[in-house]
Amino acid sequence: MRIETFNRGLGDFAVMEDLKNGKIQMVFIAVNASTFFNAFAVDNPFEETEKGISLEQATRFCNVVNEKNETGTLYPKLNITILPLSRYENRDDWDNENSMKKNITDAFEANSLYIKSKEMIFAFESRFDFNNKLAVRVLEQVAREYSDNGILNNIYYIWG
Repeated sequence: MRIETFNRGLGDFAVMEDLKNGKIQMVFIAVNASTFFNAFAVDNPFEETEKGISLEQATRFCNVVNEKNETGTLYPKLNITILPLSRYENRDDWDNENSMKKNITDAFEANSLYIKSKEMIFAFESRFDFNNKLAVRVLEQVAREYSDNGILNNIYYIWG
C-alpha cells in the first residue's frame, strides 16, 4: 500500500470526529508533552462524557512503552497507538531497523486485529530521540509488505 502525505490539518474538526468515530487510527511517538499524542489523547476536544486519558495516565503509558521498547495502544478507549522512542535512558536504537520494523508492524497489527480502521495516520514530531528518517523508510517497507485482508484503505504520514 502506498503512503500519502496528509493534506489536512490535524486540528481539523473532521479529523477529531473520525478519530472519535473509529474511522482512523493515529500513531504517535511515546512522548507526553506538547506533542501530537498529548493533543489527541489528553487534551482532546470531545464531549465532556467522552474524555481521553488523564495526564498522569498518559505519562505512565508513555513510560511503559519506552521502558519495554514495545508499541502500545489505547484501544478501545481511543484509536491511538504509540511507538517507543529510538533513544530512551540507556537504550540507543537510533539505527536499529529491526526494532523500528517490529514496532511499526505492531501498529499495523493493532489496526488489523483490534481497531479495524480504514485509515492510519502516522504523525511524528521532529525530535532528537526519535529517528524519523528510519521510521519513514521502515514505514514505507512495512506498508508495501503488510496484508490485513482489505481492512486498511489509506496510510498517511505527517512529519511534524
